Amino acid sequence: MPGIKDEQKERTSLDLEPAELSDGDITVTGLAPAGVEPAEDAAEPGFEGSESTSVDAAVPDNVVAEKESGGTAEAGAASIDLESMYVQDLEQQLVEKERKLDEVYAAFRSSQAETSRIRERLERDREKRILQEKVRLFSRILEPLDNLERSLDAAQKAGEDTKLAAGLVMVHRQICDALFSLGLQRTDPTGQKFDPTRHEAVSVAAVTDEAQHDTVVTCVQPGYVIGDQLVRAARVIVGRKS
Repeated sequence: MPGIKDEQKERTSLDLEPAELSDGDITVTGLAPAGVEPAEDAAEPGFEGSESTSVDAAVPDNVVAEKESGGTAEAGAASIDLESMYVQDLEQQLVEKERKLDEVYAAFRSSQAETSRIRERLERDREKRILQEKVRLFSRILEPLDNLERSLDAAQKAGEDTKLAAGLVMVHRQICDALFSLGLQRTDPTGQKFDPTRHEAVSVAAVTDEAQHDTVVTCVQPGYVIGDQLVRAARVIVGRKS
């Protein structure tokens, strides 16, 4: 039946249409259902996925390994440089801290030495003031003490042996003991060379012996000292050879 066959051919021609697929320079012609467009994304040669896959597949494994190893070496070298710089910075900080510590310690030692010198100077000044006050006090006491001794000598020369005289002798002894306990010392320079810094010459006596020349032959009034500090010079008579 010619009418049925013509209708089938027409349907076939409508259902299937030729489609072209392009892959670079190669063109593939096939049949595709009518109304369906070919997939352009898969056919275009500039598709990123296919290009990346082809490039990665084309690079040899040893080249990739060398690149990876080179990157690792560079990263390691950079890490070592950073660590070295960090260590150097710490060493510089340590040197600076040690220098400051030395300066502080030197200042502390200097301050200690200065404090020690100040303490010693204050102690010397204190002792000097105490000594000066003792000298001033003893100088005021010595004159009444001399008068008491003159009275005792006069009583003994007069032959007075009374309880009053014995009491005065006891008082004189107690006063002397108290003064001596405070550091006061009595000096009698008889027979010593005359020293104008410690002796007060009240007279000169003629002597025939050369050894007695410029020597204290008589002590008129004893002297007193505290240590090396003179409280009162001894009054003496000095021998002089004619």
